[in-house]
Amino acid sequence: MSIIAIVQARMDSSRFPKKMSAELGNLTIIEWVLLRIKKSKLLDNIVLATSTHEEDDELIDVAKKHNINYFRGSKKNVLGRFLETANHFKANHIVRVCADNPFICPEVVDDLVKYYLLEKYDLVFNHSPLLKSKFVDGFGAEILSLKMLSYLSEKIQISSHKEHVTKYIYDNYQEFKIGIPPCPNELSFPKLKFDIDEIEDLDRLSKFVKDCKINKDTSAKEIVKLYLNNDL
Repeated sequence: MSIIAIVQARMDSSRFPKKMSAELGNLTIIEWVLLRIKKSKLLDNIVLATSTHEEDDELIDVAKKHNINYFRGSKKNVLGRFLETANHFKANHIVRVCADNPFICPEVVDDLVKYYLLEKYDLVFNHSPLLKSKFVDGFGAEILSLKMLSYLSEKIQISSHKEHVTKYIYDNYQEFKIGIPPCPNELSFPKLKFDIDEIEDLDRLSKFVKDCKINKDTSAKEIVKLYLNNDL
C-alpha cells in the first residue's frame, strides 16, 4: 500500500498572481508547504503537481531544489492532473495538500492518515471547518483512495468540478462517507484562518511570522497558541 501526498500548485492565481513565489519570512509560500509536509512520518512519497505551462517552470525548480518529486499535466482539468499524478507514482491512497496552506502541519496530516486507515471512508479531511468541522483553517489536508479518484474522474462532467479535485464530494456530501478526525482542543478554532488567498492574508501572516518567530518547524498547536496570545 502506497500513501502519497500531492501538493497542487500553479503560479497563476486570479486573486494573487505569483502567490507561490511570494515570501513569507525567509521562505516562499511553496517552500513552507514542501518543507513542512516532508516531516510527515506516514507518507511514502511527496509530489508537486503543476501544469505544463512555462510559467510553472519556477515551481519545478523549487521541487528539484528540495528533492521533491514532480508531475506536470493539464492546467484546467486539475482532477485529471491529480489522477494522472497518482497513477504515475503508483499510489493507492492520496493526501491532497493545498499549496496556499504554508503552515500545514506534519503531525496533523499524520493524524489524518491514521484516522482514514481505521475505517473505509470515501474522504477524510481536517484542513478546514467544512461540514461543521471544528478544525482551524490551514493545517491539515484531505485523503482519498485512487479508486475514488478514478470514480470522480469518470462521473464528473461539469468543468467547475474538474477544476477542484474534491468539490463534487462536498457538493454532494450525502452520497459519500466522509470522515472528520477528532479535533484537539488546541486546534478547535474554526473561525481562524491560516491559508493565503489574497495579499492581505500574506501581510497579516508575515507580521505574525516576524513578531512571533514562527519557522518551518513550529507545530500547529504552537502557532495557534501564539496567534491567540498576540491578539492578531
